[in-house]
Amino acid sequence: MVESGWDTVLKEAKDAKIPVILTDRAIDSPDTSLYKTFIGSDFIEEGKKAGDWLVKEYASSTDPVNIVELQGTTGSAPPTTG
Repeated sequence: MVESGWDTVLKEAKDAKIPVILTDRAIDSPDTSLYKTFIGSDFIEEGKKAGDWLVKEYASSTDPVNIVELQGTTGSAPPTTG
């Protein structure tokens, strides 16, 4: 999903008095008046919660804990599912 380049179409929707609600994908426009709200996940908070759970879950463990982090392209939006 492309996060940039939406200003023109969002301005057209705003001018036509069509409210836009972003779902699951944010955009990088500095003009937040172009849409009413965003409904989606806070992936940074999700990562923090996963880290907190890991620390709590293995706090008393004396065994080593191996962690693998899989990453996509840095800065890309999460993929959509079909």
